[in-house]
Amino acid sequence: KKGKGETEGSEGEEEMIPDSNVILARLRSEFGEGTDAKLTPAQRAVAHAFTRTLEEHTTQIGFYYRYSLHVEEFIDKMEIRERLYSQMSKEEREKKIQGWVKSMPEYISNKIKYRGLGKHTEEE
Repeated sequence: KKGKGETEGSEGEEEMIPDSNVILARLRSEFGEGTDAKLTPAQRAVAHAFTRTLEEHTTQIGFYYRYSLHVEEFIDKMEIRERLYSQMSKEEREKKIQGWVKSMPEYISNKIKYRGLGKHTEEE
């Protein structure tokens, strides 16, 4: 099972740990610091900032892939028509979906562009 909306996790003996930072802390407490033991507090802070930056970058690229490049596939796979708009007429439902298809990629693409991540083609 996953907790708090997280998608990653590692199973402990009897619990699911849904947060990578908690997993790392638990592993350090169980197995020692390993190579991190040689780091100064300043180096640990830089390493933590670097890790968080990579996590954020990866998350934003995932959003871009799902909600900008493949929004129609996302709508179909998540059954958005049925889950959110089942009470509407087919015409109203398709109008709403077309709003998603038009606005979501533009919104996410702009967000990515302003973060400096959207400068490459999908092939790159």
